[in-house]
Amino acid sequence: MTREPGSISITIRTTTCRWSGKRLGPALKHISVDNGAPNVPAPFVVLAQMLFNSVEEFQQAMAPHVEFIMNDVPNFTDIVPVPMTSLSMLDA
Repeated sequence: MTREPGSISITIRTTTCRWSGKRLGPALKHISVDNGAPNVPAPFVVLAQMLFNSVEEFQQAMAPHVEFIMNDVPNFTDIVPVPMTSLSMLDA
């Protein structure tokens, strides 16, 4: 696959949703993958948001799959992922 350095393959959306549901199981409540609007500067190329009931459930579900996930990232981009854990304050 050929892509510009610092870019990301569009197939991450479908592939990420497919493996995350299978691997993370019922602990994963929701997933969304967003990319920035065209011609609008943004600090990130893609934002994948995964919803779990707690940090503990996330850690338990993710732990067995971290190696697979990190090894899969280069299939989509040469950008190093920046993980972030957050608390959802509003879901309207």
